[in-house]
Amino acid sequence: MNKEKMNNPIHRQRITKSGWLRKQGGMVRTWHRRWFCLNGDCLFYFTKEDDLRPQGSIFLPGNRIAEIQWTPDDSDKYLFEICPDAELCKTQVRTAPSEVFQLCAGNNEERQQWMKAIRKVIYSDIGGAIFGQSIDETMMYEQRMKRSIPYLIEQSVEFLTQYGLEVEGIFRLPGRTTLIKELKDRFDSAERIVFDISDHDVHSVASLLKMYFRELPESIIPSSYYQRLMNVAMNFQDAKETEKKAAAVANAADALSGLPDDNYVIVKYLCEFLCKVGEKSHINKMTTLNLATVFGPNIIRNVIEADSPELMMATADLTQQLCFLLISNCSEIFVEKKEEEKSEETKPEVPVENLLDFSEKPESEDEIKPLPRLSLRNNHAGSRGSSLLTSVTEELEKRKDNNILQPLFPSCRNSNKQNTSGMDLLDFTEPVKKESDNNNIISPSDPPKQKPIPPARRKKKSPNGGDDLSPTSPLSRTNSTDKTESEAMQDLKTLNEQFKTELESTRKEYEAKIQDLKTNYNGKINVLRTNSANSEKIYKDRIQAINQQHSNQMEELRKELEKERLDRNGAVAKVMKLQTELNRYHLQYGQLHSPT
Repeated sequence: MNKEKMNNPIHRQRITKSGWLRKQGGMVRTWHRRWFCLNGDCLFYFTKEDDLRPQGSIFLPGNRIAEIQWTPDDSDKYLFEICPDAELCKTQVRTAPSEVFQLCAGNNEERQQWMKAIRKVIYSDIGGAIFGQSIDETMMYEQRMKRSIPYLIEQSVEFLTQYGLEVEGIFRLPGRTTLIKELKDRFDSAERIVFDISDHDVHSVASLLKMYFRELPESIIPSSYYQRLMNVAMNFQDAKETEKKAAAVANAADALSGLPDDNYVIVKYLCEFLCKVGEKSHINKMTTLNLATVFGPNIIRNVIEADSPELMMATADLTQQLCFLLISNCSEIFVEKKEEEKSEETKPEVPVENLLDFSEKPESEDEIKPLPRLSLRNNHAGSRGSSLLTSVTEELEKRKDNNILQPLFPSCRNSNKQNTSGMDLLDFTEPVKKESDNNNIISPSDPPKQKPIPPARRKKKSPNGGDDLSPTSPLSRTNSTDKTESEAMQDLKTLNEQFKTELESTRKEYEAKIQDLKTNYNGKINVLRTNSANSEKIYKDRIQAINQQHSNQMEELRKELEKERLDRNGAVAKVMKLQTELNRYHLQYGQLHSPT
């Protein structure tokens, strides 16, 4: 049997709805109880619930579903029929079915559930079955039609903007029940209705709009945003100063900016319309607070509240405050996302992650300026490297003997000329090779040619018998050159040490600034965490106090009801006792007759 069940195409599909219905059929049109299963585009019916082979099926596309009004003969029957829709078949280019099926549910609620499920199969692909359908499913069709707002919302808002802004009690007074139900069925049947003031009244259209938001499977502001927005509403409600209220408005804008695009556009569109309604409150008697009371539970609700009336009552004032905040500050909260992204790009980021990044950035008072790169090549006037080279050059010019650098820096020949910017004295890179008149290449690897050493000469004797050590002697000149060269090298080492010391002090200075900045931002983060924890504690305490107060009130009410019930039972017992004594007296002494 399991193998048969697996091979059965009915059970391979996902059953979206199943249950018992009565179906009219046969030659004499009698009613038969059948088990119906809605699978894909077909409605199958079986004689028994566990049958594997269906008795028949109804192919739903190309049909329409309608509720049959009860008659005195069928007052206990909740009827609806599935019949061919010729116009729908023309639009879908299909052959119209020929058979009409009449079905009967056990009660009105069951009938509405079946009609809703069947409408979704027939009309969801062509923009119908929108009541009770998610925003994502509805917008899939609307976006194909190049619309960013569902057709029902757009038509309702345009109609109410034209005719309803000055109608007293808009969104508060109910509309005509039969007209609202007719409009709902027509929208669910994918009809594109254009409201006309001669056929539709303002209150019915307003009630239809509220019903659409109320029957969404998830509120237009998803429940995942509920807790955060309730905290914003509580802060806005407790705020007494203008700055705190402005901060609450900014927090609401930041929270709603994360909504899905379709939800964000719809909430923005609705709040802007309700703001226009509130501006005419001196005529329509519907202030922004009254509109928030009406629309609050329709645009945001928590999943838990559906099963907890106590929690819904406890958070009703916060929901009202949130809706009031959105309507009264819609121009500050709902901004174009492009503008918002641009403003976010211009916001200075907190340099916590890139504290060691010394790349070039716009300077500000709180930012760490980048450490300049010191180069000993082609430094401009006024820089640190330029001052170092200037000091070395000046020192060498004082000595008036640049020949001491020739063995070390061949590029420094003829330094008496003013061309000191072309090649730095401390440039240890390979210079550009130059070509002399006789086409000989001069490079650092080729040492300067020395003059041939003359043959040994006899030293001149001084008058006192020693060697001649006069300044003009070759020995004296060699010693003077060695001494000057060693002094220049020593000066270079001294300047190098000074440069290292200055660089080390600069590094320590920036490390200290980095540490101070880290400490500052860590302190700010700790303060924010503390404030968040305090706010959470305050909110939990308030909820707990409200629940406790509500529980006490319910307990007192229960005691009063119990007391009244006991008093009523006692009074009934006394009356029964007096009635019994009166009957006994009548049996013993007869009826009492008043004297005439």
